[in-house]
Amino acid sequence: MGKTGTARKQIEAGKLTTTTVKPPRQGTARERIVKLKTSNPTLSERQIAELAGCSKSSVHLALERYGINPNAIEGYKTNRADIFAGLQDRILNKLTDMALEKTPAIQLVTAASILYDKERLERGESTSNVSVLVGAIKELQQARQGQDINDD
Repeated sequence: MGKTGTARKQIEAGKLTTTTVKPPRQGTARERIVKLKTSNPTLSERQIAELAGCSKSSVHLALERYGINPNAIEGYKTNRADIFAGLQDRILNKLTDMALEKTPAIQLVTAASILYDKERLERGESTSNVSVLVGAIKELQQARQGQDINDD
């Protein structure tokens, strides 16, 4: 059955609390390790080693080399909108006379605007002026209804 047998049996028996884990079939051991850990952050290094068909030390080295820390990644994902807001604040605070002399204002404003859009996306808010679009749609619907009445 090989090295992957134990982890697979635990997964099938419901002993692992991850989603269904299928070991990647292609790529280098490092690629398989990274893919397994990023898609299943609760897997231990031992479980990843079994699924990837390599040693636990190889898993540890690969995760350390690529800086994969699932807790830090989840923290970033959870707080991404706030992180973007903080970056906007830092950029806008750089808009001093001296900074404007060195950096074109358009670059600073563009960076802040992009981060603002990303923050709104992360919060599930609109990034465009939806009310204008809704108003235009309503006007078109009213115009069509008026045409329908006049056609009778």
